[in-house]
Amino acid sequence: MTKLFYSIRAKLFIWLAALVLTLLAGLGFMLHHEIENILLGSADRLLHSKIQIIKGLIHEEHGGIELELSEVVSGDYSVPRSGHYYKVIMDGQIIAYSPSLVDQDFNLDAPKNIEAQKGNPELVYTSQGPDGEPVRVERNAFMLLDHHFIVFAAESISEDLAIQGTFRTFLLLALPLCILLLCGGGLLIIRDSLKPLATFSSKIAGVTHKTMTASINTTTEALELRCMADSFNKMLARLRKAFEAEQRLIADASHELKTPVAVIRSQCDVTLQRERGQDEYREALLSIRETSKGMMQIINNMISLARLDSGLLEPPEITEVSVTTCLETVLQLIAPIAAECEVTIEKSCEEGLTIQGDEPRLTEAFLAVIENAVKYSRRGGHVSVVAKESAGRVIIMAQDYGSGIAAGHLERIFERFYRGDAAKEIEGSGLGLSIAKTIIEAQGGEIRVKSKPGEGTLVSIILQCHTSL
Repeated sequence: MTKLFYSIRAKLFIWLAALVLTLLAGLGFMLHHEIENILLGSADRLLHSKIQIIKGLIHEEHGGIELELSEVVSGDYSVPRSGHYYKVIMDGQIIAYSPSLVDQDFNLDAPKNIEAQKGNPELVYTSQGPDGEPVRVERNAFMLLDHHFIVFAAESISEDLAIQGTFRTFLLLALPLCILLLCGGGLLIIRDSLKPLATFSSKIAGVTHKTMTASINTTTEALELRCMADSFNKMLARLRKAFEAEQRLIADASHELKTPVAVIRSQCDVTLQRERGQDEYREALLSIRETSKGMMQIINNMISLARLDSGLLEPPEITEVSVTTCLETVLQLIAPIAAECEVTIEKSCEEGLTIQGDEPRLTEAFLAVIENAVKYSRRGGHVSVVAKESAGRVIIMAQDYGSGIAAGHLERIFERFYRGDAAKEIEGSGLGLSIAKTIIEAQGGEIRVKSKPGEGTLVSIILQCHTSL
């Protein structure tokens, strides 16, 4: 039963049934009320005209009151209990009544529930006739020659009420039938309208990691589903790209780890072929140590990337980070590598630059960028590191003057394990810039690269400046 309320079809049907029921019930009530008003209005207009005729027959003659009712005592008014009645009262005494009343004392006066309205000169109400039939009565009071007259006229409304009853019976039979037909038709329309959604769902259910390249043709889908299909195709493209990147990462990691493992194994096999001296064993172990050190760097970088991708390295609390302090730490760490490469680092940093972020992660990103600049700079050359504020942002730039990067390789330098032809001659894993980009983007910043072959490379890190209030 609970699942019913989560069904679009059930919700649409319930809303449709409620709407149809409300509209038809309201329409039926309005029509019934309108028919009643029409029938009673017709009877009231007839009574009013007859009252005016009777009043016109009461006039003064020779200083007295003369009633010329001979014109209205014939026809229906002469037939007992015909349903057509009148009565004239002067100063509280009945002076004339229709023979159809049979008994002049028969009361046509207003019922008790409208007694308070008797002060009105003209009243119209429903009462009961001499034969027990429902009658519509008009009571008209007026003054003539200091005499108080009350004229009653009544007409049977039995036929009107019968017509109203027939119409009510028709409504009671027709409305449920209309509701059933409309709801049944609505259910068929809802089912047919939701078929494209079921078809679309089956297409999505058929997508697997082997069929991710096949997108949904939006032109064949219903107009309302095209936007959803387009969004699904975009999501599928992102997943496909991520899946391909993961496959490429595994393949590249396997390739990168395969070489040092082969080196270690080969070194061990060669060393164990015969008995060797202490110095040879020591040299073999040192070689294995250096190779395993590179493997460890690759493994650590891969672990860092995996944690960054999963969000495990996001800081629990953003803190204020001094860019100067962060860069000084990085330059201290990079100093041995710079000395080995015979590269001089020139630093220019504005005072008081602060950003909001995770200091250890930012230090790691700055280190990866500046270490790359040092490694790919010319031996004996220099690297320029600049930190400044511009338009509310902090920009950290690392410029090397090495061989530069060709345009075909520039757009791929942030790919994991990607290394250009020149980079393959330099020790590294191809993960540093990828890690740096992931960290900077996680901190809400961006990283840009400009390079010209033979002139060097400029890497810019752009972060939001923190202003203390």
